[in-house]
Amino acid sequence: MLEIRHLTPGRFGEPVLEIRMMRGVSSYPTAFKWLLVAFAALCLTVAGIFAALGAGPVLGFAGLELIILFVLLRTSFRRASTEEGVSVAGDATIVQRAGGPQGRYVVARLQSYWLRVEPSRYGAQGIVLRSRGTKVSVGVGLPANEVRDLTAAMHGALHRVKNEAQTQSGLASPY
Repeated sequence: MLEIRHLTPGRFGEPVLEIRMMRGVSSYPTAFKWLLVAFAALCLTVAGIFAALGAGPVLGFAGLELIILFVLLRTSFRRASTEEGVSVAGDATIVQRAGGPQGRYVVARLQSYWLRVEPSRYGAQGIVLRSRGTKVSVGVGLPANEVRDLTAAMHGALHRVKNEAQTQSGLASPY
């Protein structure tokens, strides 16, 4: 999910653009629990039928399937809970990333005047923000249409910031 807020700053240095990206859910939904209960009932029913017919080791494999499903779903939900935020204000672009598999909080500060927005390489979704030797990937995992919206919003905000900086310094041409 992509949330873009274009702001009208009162003075130079106030945010021009705020972007919030969420890749998934923030906690385990009730559907997660019901999915596990339904799958457990199905596995144990089938395994019980086979055990009644004389194939007792099937019960152990049914338990193993349940454990594997739980671990995979839990890992998927933890990775999907990553939240990113980008704020373009004056001469600073701040990228914040919270959550993910390790639950880390990362903040990167980039100089807006030198910032370049590029598509990510190797077929991955998202964009790469580069500024004076620092590079940060943003929006990885977003669908292609949201990546286009993100790119357009970043280009527009950087253009506004650069024009505002030139106007503040008196370098703007009257023509």
